[in-house]
Amino acid sequence: MGKSIIVKDVTFQYSEEIILKRLGFKIQEKTFISIIGPNGSGKSTLLKMIARNLEPCKGNIILGERDLREYTAKGLAQQMAVVHQGTEVAYNFTVEDIVLMGRHPHLHRFQREGSKDIAIVKEVMKLTNTWHLKERPINEISGGERQRVIIARALAQEPKVILLDEPTSALDIHHQIEILDLLRRLNQEKDVTIVAVLHDLNLAARYSKEVLLLYEGNMITMGSTEEVITVNHLKKAYNMEMIVDRNIHTGYLQVTPISVKK
Repeated sequence: MGKSIIVKDVTFQYSEEIILKRLGFKIQEKTFISIIGPNGSGKSTLLKMIARNLEPCKGNIILGERDLREYTAKGLAQQMAVVHQGTEVAYNFTVEDIVLMGRHPHLHRFQREGSKDIAIVKEVMKLTNTWHLKERPINEISGGERQRVIIARALAQEPKVILLDEPTSALDIHHQIEILDLLRRLNQEKDVTIVAVLHDLNLAARYSKEVLLLYEGNMITMGSTEEVITVNHLKKAYNMEMIVDRNIHTGYLQVTPISVKK
């Protein structure tokens, strides 16, 4: 499963403001990569371009062996699912109906969901701990519950790549770990390529196989978690004194901010 993503010399700008500057890198298939960096570094813009919600001003993006622009909307949705920051839904469908929408890329025009689709939806709702909410209107549940429903809808697409923009921002610590454990399990057991924008450096260090560090639209570095999450790299991006060591209980890298650099 999984799909590689190649970003080739990509630039993006709004009006005269350049947001991303000639980025070039490859996301290997079956990896779990976190995109990190301070506010305004271009993380969400990059994710939107990979999702084809934005078009690069220069350069191109390859998914698998095809240019992203060559995919139909339905064909792209069969390969890639996207979980954006906002979880608001315009219409007050039930939770189960929202997750069922994730099956639409696999249906023909006017085709109704069948027993296979229903079974897949039930499975992903149980995985995301949302099955008990199935009959609730989507706009009458909490923000954290709604986030898990939107992730369940993405999983229902059976994608080879999942893009997530701050997927844990609305969740308490219990559900943060629950969702990231689930994403890691999908990555390890189903070979789904996971690309997540994360603000929490410690969560990025704990769950990522690879990390991409951005600063002011430029890539500072990209590589394994151990290679990227270092004091020198983080200082360049965040302008702070930090300590990077290893948690004695979990064995994962941990980042402790000390003070803002003068």
